[in-house]
Amino acid sequence: MISPDSTIEKQEESKITEGNDENTVVEKKAYIRIRGSMRTDVGKVREINQDSMLTMQLTMNECSQFTQPLLFIVADGMGGVADGEVASSMAIRNLATKISLELLDRNCSFPLDSAILSRTIEYANNEIYTYSQQEPSRKGMGSTITAALLIGNRLIIGHVGDTRAYIMNNKEIRQITEDHSLIGRLLKMGQLTPEEAKNSPQKNLIYRALGTNPQVEVDIYEEKLEQGDIVLVCCDGLWDYFSNEELHKLVSRSKDFDKTSAKLIDLANERGGKDNITVIIFQLVSIEYN
Repeated sequence: MISPDSTIEKQEESKITEGNDENTVVEKKAYIRIRGSMRTDVGKVREINQDSMLTMQLTMNECSQFTQPLLFIVADGMGGVADGEVASSMAIRNLATKISLELLDRNCSFPLDSAILSRTIEYANNEIYTYSQQEPSRKGMGSTITAALLIGNRLIIGHVGDTRAYIMNNKEIRQITEDHSLIGRLLKMGQLTPEEAKNSPQKNLIYRALGTNPQVEVDIYEEKLEQGDIVLVCCDGLWDYFSNEELHKLVSRSKDFDKTSAKLIDLANERGGKDNITVIIFQLVSIEYN
């Protein structure tokens, strides 16, 4: 498990295929080492931190197979001051609880069902929505969420809202998730330029979040990580202050992710710090096929 602001070094053996071809997604017979860091800050304007983050490692030996799924979550609460904080906390706790139960209840079935994150995020949505309906003052509370589940070199990402996940290597950076925001939609339609979007007073308006409706549509992405690939998961309080190019330059060249996560937050604060700031970074350092 990752502790805040610390380096991760883990080994993992999982399973999706018997092959050891470097072009295949592997959940079995792959010893994997990763490093990473996580950090959060209240920012310069907000009184409390409505962001929540979680990392979890579940190590098992079952059916003669050693598995070690790793879960990384960032959630950004919204609503009243207390309600947003509660919503993001409920998001990460309910997702982590439900996904743990699903992983433990697989009865040795492989490969991992790619719908695991959509089911568990939908469960978290229902818990937050039910809670919000119990008191009139809670209505409208909600949270974004971006969750990354790594098993072997297979990465599954579940996403709702405008928190983001990026994958980068030495050559390029890719934003994997799509913002569920009004500005994000207008950008996709070509009705706004990136510069216009950055300066828009509506840039924080999102049309999809956990807890605001009884059902939620979850975006699911699957990626095969290559040796050296870096995954960055963060809230808008961080990405709003950086271009993709600058993020790539700062993170892809990092020798110490603790220092890098601290620098990212310091720069976001120097550039305004108008929101809470949360970031998780992890890198697939090596893969050894057995």
